[in-house]
Amino acid sequence: MTDNGGSARRIGASITVAAILLLAPPFVTPAVAAPGPPAPVTPVIQRANDLMALTADAFETADKGTQGNPFELSTDGCTGPLSFHHVPCVQHDFGYRNYGAKYGVGLSVTRETKDWIDNRFKEEMDRVCAEFAFSPPAAQQCADEANIALEAVRRHGDPSFF
Repeated sequence: MTDNGGSARRIGASITVAAILLLAPPFVTPAVAAPGPPAPVTPVIQRANDLMALTADAFETADKGTQGNPFELSTDGCTGPLSFHHVPCVQHDFGYRNYGAKYGVGLSVTRETKDWIDNRFKEEMDRVCAEFAFSPPAAQQCADEANIALEAVRRHGDPSFF
């Protein structure tokens, strides 16, 4: 004997589920692109973008144009005990001091620019960890420092940028 009632219930349930899926708003959220550098609307912003795009090691030795220099080049290195990450900290300081408002340069005082600078900081710290952490404990310490530093600038960096 066949159970036509069971088949009808399954078909009816399938139609109901399909109708709900068609009428419900989509649950897929659009992908949000990671922030990038500000638009190079002036040669100074373009030069700053170029410097920020360098690896931290290349940034350290790059010519930042000392004569007629529009950039603020002061740094406090790393605030806190970041034994592996001095050079990425210097590059991060450059970003805050030149794109941000606090030091008077203000190339691009936006949340997107701050987030981009913070993301570059993390990229460079991760690169340092990949290149220079020679043992598993050192690699873990390096990664832990990078994560703590990123969280610190995300949570507490606004007064140094805006």
